[in-house]
Amino acid sequence: RIRCTGTATFRNSGHILGRVRCRKIVVARGISLTFSSNVSAEEMHLLGSVTGDFSCHGTLRIGKKGEVHGIVATLALIIEPGGSLDGDLRALPPATSAGENALPSRPKILSVADDPESIREETPALADNEAPVAR
Repeated sequence: RIRCTGTATFRNSGHILGRVRCRKIVVARGISLTFSSNVSAEEMHLLGSVTGDFSCHGTLRIGKKGEVHGIVATLALIIEPGGSLDGDLRALPPATSAGENALPSRPKILSVADDPESIREETPALADNEAPVAR
């Protein structure tokens, strides 16, 4: 199991056993990962190839060479030109006040960029309090 309050940046290909829960998940370009259990984050930026069950409580962004295979549940989705999603797409309900029962609708598709210059593909640098996650 991986838990972190910051950003988990995956820079090595491989198979991740157990659940992953983080504020933000970044999979670097050229990386191929398979997750055996649920992956959950507020934000995801997927530049490599990933397979698994993903729950994103904010925006899930698939980079121009990113590939996502599996089940994706998210509030908002961005797929850059050249990126792909192969699997099921489900909507997560927006955060609600106590007692409200929000019904899930379709995920908000923020953009499928027509202009590649309008979206920059970068792997963010690690902050002092962040550690790269490998294997």
